[in-house]
Amino acid sequence: MLRPILHGTFEEPGSTAVVFSSDQVIDNEYTFLPHLEAFRFLLVGHDSEFAMYLNVMQFLHRCKRLRRLDLGTCPWDLVLQLLPELSGLRALGVRIVNLTLAMLDSLVMAVPQEMAAINVGMLVSDKLLNVYADAFGRFHSLALCTWRAYRLGTRC
Repeated sequence: MLRPILHGTFEEPGSTAVVFSSDQVIDNEYTFLPHLEAFRFLLVGHDSEFAMYLNVMQFLHRCKRLRRLDLGTCPWDLVLQLLPELSGLRALGVRIVNLTLAMLDSLVMAVPQEMAAINVGMLVSDKLLNVYADAFGRFHSLALCTWRAYRLGTRC
């Protein structure tokens, strides 16, 4: 069975607004990628384009069948607003610039208990990463939890 996956490249940030804002509702159903199950959104050189992230978030609010999501460098506060609506989500990749226990707790409580994989990227952490391990105890099916820590633009 083929699973609907979106893969593409945008050279200009304005293109995302055109694509992700062009959805129409017909018979109470959204028409742009209604069966989408996997979505990955990575940017290079346009991290400060907040309006672009808003367009993508508005689109993702309508993707109720989403199971795999990776939002790259999308601002954490936008991602956190989206997560509780995605009850079918099983794999997630996010970046939290300044990781704290409170932020990690908000992540853990925002995603379904049936999560199978979580990948958290960060620039700074207020504690050693092993201290956070207990926060993932509510996930009985979690098979993979990875951390990516970056310092001054280099992986460590």
